[in-house]
Amino acid sequence: MSQEQNFSPERVNLPGGFVQKLLKTNEGLIIGHSKATYLLNRQNQLSEMYPTGGALAGTEIHYPQQRKGFLLGSYNSINLYDIEPSGNYLFRQRLTNFNGYPRYMEFDNNGNLWVAHTRKGIYKLKMDRNRTEFTGNEFISCIGDSSRTQIGVFNVGGRIVFTDGKQFHTYNDLSDSIVPYDRLNTHLEFITHTRHIVKVDNTYYWFITDTGVALVNMAASDTPGIEKVLLFDNYNLRMHKDFESIVPVTPEYSILCAENVLVVIPNKPEAAPSSPNQELIFNHIISYNILKDEQQSLPVRTEDTVHRLTSDFNSLDVQVAYPAYNENIHFQFKLEENGIEKHWQEKQNTPSINIQRLPAGSYCLKCRAIDEKGTAVATTSFSFSILPPWYLSPWAYAGYIFLLAVILLAIYAGVRRRTLRQQRHIIKEREQQIIELENKRLNDEILFKGKELTQSTMTIIENNRTLLAIKEEIENHKRMLGSQYPNKYYQKLIDMIDNATSKGKEWDLFLSNFDLIHEHFFRNLRQRFPELTPNDLKLCALLRLNMSTKDMADMLNIGVRAVETARYRLRKKMELDSNVDLVQFLIDF
Repeated sequence: MSQEQNFSPERVNLPGGFVQKLLKTNEGLIIGHSKATYLLNRQNQLSEMYPTGGALAGTEIHYPQQRKGFLLGSYNSINLYDIEPSGNYLFRQRLTNFNGYPRYMEFDNNGNLWVAHTRKGIYKLKMDRNRTEFTGNEFISCIGDSSRTQIGVFNVGGRIVFTDGKQFHTYNDLSDSIVPYDRLNTHLEFITHTRHIVKVDNTYYWFITDTGVALVNMAASDTPGIEKVLLFDNYNLRMHKDFESIVPVTPEYSILCAENVLVVIPNKPEAAPSSPNQELIFNHIISYNILKDEQQSLPVRTEDTVHRLTSDFNSLDVQVAYPAYNENIHFQFKLEENGIEKHWQEKQNTPSINIQRLPAGSYCLKCRAIDEKGTAVATTSFSFSILPPWYLSPWAYAGYIFLLAVILLAIYAGVRRRTLRQQRHIIKEREQQIIELENKRLNDEILFKGKELTQSTMTIIENNRTLLAIKEEIENHKRMLGSQYPNKYYQKLIDMIDNATSKGKEWDLFLSNFDLIHEHFFRNLRQRFPELTPNDLKLCALLRLNMSTKDMADMLNIGVRAVETARYRLRKKMELDSNVDLVQFLIDF
């Protein structure tokens, strides 16, 4: 190989954004970044090419004094750089008479600079003799019926070639016009939809279409031929539309810039020696959530890392890449779960697999590349694990145990409370029953005592009435007989009758039953009116029973007027007002 082998594969750190153009020069590699433009020299030193930002196009320019320069298109201008002997690019000036964002720039044999604008169309710019200023500006809106944004400008074999995605065009010096390029349209009819052309050397050119790349030999005088074709779909390559790029890095190899992968392609049609670094790698690994239609990308350089995926991102879309595009390669996959060996799946042409709804566990996805003889020429693997959902995690189980314990304690406490409540209810019912029985017994006893009280009251009244009748009869006999009825016998009978009316057993039974029925009546009277006599208490009892004055006189064995006198004296002792009813007062007492 030539000295171009000095480019070593080292990582170059760039700011956030994306690389949109790579321009290979004799001094190094110009990197058109979305935020700036950089020069990577042969010593792998990176420097910013001020003030050009986001370069898409550039071309070398030769001054009359044998000096070299470089034109670089930025977002709104074309800037001129001087190339120093050391290989550095020194900004010289911004060229006037052009405003816009050039996508392609090429010089023709007459020194005209053809510029394809990103949005407007084609410009033919004339430069002065010193190649430092534009002296003319001719605008060509479009070519044929193509869109102005699809036109490309390239120098193929010393001739300006225009592409519009439909056919090739060229510039006719004699007619000073753009005409169809019959030579290419006839012999390259299968790739007339070319979008981009890259020079490998004076013989070979890469033609990039929206479906693949073709290596074209332009050395033949009138019959350019396609000597190699690489179709993107055959190798599952995804290209960034309008930014397809292929960069010749050595005389033997070019780099095809696909999404997420760089593909090394031989620059010659003859079989190239096998690369010692042909490795089966993961192109992309995406885990996604089927229900929410969400996805996340995983690192493709897995090494020995075991990736942990959440249970909701349990589906995978995996694609591998094997850079052996001149061989008949097939692919096989197998998914091992929890270390259990599985069989390889049937071989397939596409280097991708889609796995959906994996349960929780540890997995290892293995892939191997198989040649036409069935021999595995490369293998790779990707280890990952699906975490259980939150409701099956160890913390969830701990929560379940805790919750179960709480539930059991709650059930125990609830059962205990219910049992105690039932016991208290039973005890309360029994106490209520006892109270009801006791009340019933007391009510029966009171009813019985009431009957006894009524009976004893009637008995006392009848006895006193009888005794009073006997006493009255004896007094009549005394008056009739006079001295014939001895006084000692008379008086003895009278005394016996008086004693019988005041000290009979019936009175004791009456007072006992009355105090039982009207609980604490006498005690309360004595406490409030301590000056009351026993006869006063008897009168109070008879008044509380609401007895008539005559019945009270019979009960007390006194006259009616004596009862009235006793009532008056009782009111005085109780200090009751005249408007207070004595009977009602004692009933309410």
